[in-house]
Amino acid sequence: MPVGDRIGTENDGWRIAKSLLMHERLAAARVAETTKRLKLARVIAREAVFHGKPLLEHDWFRMQLAALEIQARAIEQTALRYLGETMAGTPPGRKLRC
Repeated sequence: MPVGDRIGTENDGWRIAKSLLMHERLAAARVAETTKRLKLARVIAREAVFHGKPLLEHDWFRMQLAALEIQARAIEQTALRYLGETMAGTPPGRKLRC
């Protein structure tokens, strides 16, 4: 590869790639879209009837929907933590303490 095409210093590619991957994970979370879809699922579940009553009145459905909402909140909190770290000038991700 020509030196002029290099990003960063020689032998620093893996550090740069890891940094980019951290930011890619944050973008891939799609928190707003997931939240919107879960709200829509809840609205539909109030109206959709299964075995004579709305889906939202079935315990098994409410439990599944709640599990998805909990996972979405956990992802949202992780994304917010990463964003806060980035805004503070700290690279996002797990920090190892010795």
